[in-house]
Amino acid sequence: MQDLRRFPAQIWIVSVATLINRCVGFLGLFAAVFFQGMKATSSTVAFALLAVGTAGILGSIVGGRTAEKLGSFRVLAAGCFINVPLLFALSFLTDSPYASIPVAAVSVAISQSFVGPSAALVSSSEYEGPTVTAFAFYRIFLNVGMVAAPAVAGIVGFSQFPLLFTMSAVGSLAAGVLLVAGQKWIRPQTSSSAPKEAAPKAEEARAEDQATAQRKKIRIWSVIVAFGVTIAVYAQHQSGIPLSLDRLSGGDRLYAILLLINPIVIIVFELPLSTLTAKFNWGKAFAVGSVLTCVGLAVCGLSSAWAVCIIGFVFFSLGEAIFAPLGNSSVAELAGPAENARYQGYLSAAQSTGIALGPAVGAWGVLHDRVVFWIGIAVVGLVLAVLLVATGKEKVVTRERVEAAV
Repeated sequence: MQDLRRFPAQIWIVSVATLINRCVGFLGLFAAVFFQGMKATSSTVAFALLAVGTAGILGSIVGGRTAEKLGSFRVLAAGCFINVPLLFALSFLTDSPYASIPVAAVSVAISQSFVGPSAALVSSSEYEGPTVTAFAFYRIFLNVGMVAAPAVAGIVGFSQFPLLFTMSAVGSLAAGVLLVAGQKWIRPQTSSSAPKEAAPKAEEARAEDQATAQRKKIRIWSVIVAFGVTIAVYAQHQSGIPLSLDRLSGGDRLYAILLLINPIVIIVFELPLSTLTAKFNWGKAFAVGSVLTCVGLAVCGLSSAWAVCIIGFVFFSLGEAIFAPLGNSSVAELAGPAENARYQGYLSAAQSTGIALGPAVGAWGVLHDRVVFWIGIAVVGLVLAVLLVATGKEKVVTRERVEAAV
């Protein structure tokens, strides 16, 4: 097991702040229940969920771009404190669907703006090991928080939204206080200004640098798209798998078992697996994770035997444990310190889009043609693998002509 003392204070502070936020992140998890409980019309509920989902995507993008200009720490701390009055306001708007929609949308946008800057701080820390291991460690706190939130809501009561949102406000305040208290251990964001060169480059050298920058952008966006598609495949298991298992005797009990398997595999194996994947080219490792995710789900959705379904779901969970931290670490590696926060925000937006679209795609596919749909999911995994392997290949740029021209 990784020596926890090797992780610097910056990673610990950001990880614990994320844990606190996720433990009381009830709005994102139960938005549908919240709006439906107000006895709103179906069209109002649909509009509210669309507004909240869109706000989450925009919040991810704006948070990353703002962090690039103002610094990741400022965006994190400000977001935590700004969300406190919004969440308190929601606790008094549980009977007002039209008034609560804009407040909920802004609150979700601010919550999602947390993701890109926090990822930038994790990758910019003084941790001496692989970046993917730093993200795997960070994601332990993220996943524990996501498991704890439904448990807390179950204890308090899923209809007790005034109390739940009050708890969310207190948690957001606690996370902000933790960040401010630990500010002296958080490294300032690297300046985006490049060092000036002693002599101007020749036209040929500038053209080569522009070509290199263009290839870098293509590679970053390839990773973002591949990550978003893989997340969509991951998210559609929430609808595709239960609908596929409905044909089996005791399919509901099997699905409940699968939902227990996934977080256990992630929490136990993600950090150790990161130390293994760090030894390989990140593109190939990412490709393995995407294939395991897609093929594992396809096996689970196609099989009629409990044992095979469980095995397929274990492979799916291992795939998530591999690809999830690699998404952040590969973007950090490709983007560099100056643009890291911005592209981490775009990655978070791709994740939010995948999570929003995945369940609808899964339901539509399984209900139309279950076998064809799951075969298609396996093919998607293979296509993503080819894209990631190609993206992960290092481009070697010769510098002899550049150095000669300067």
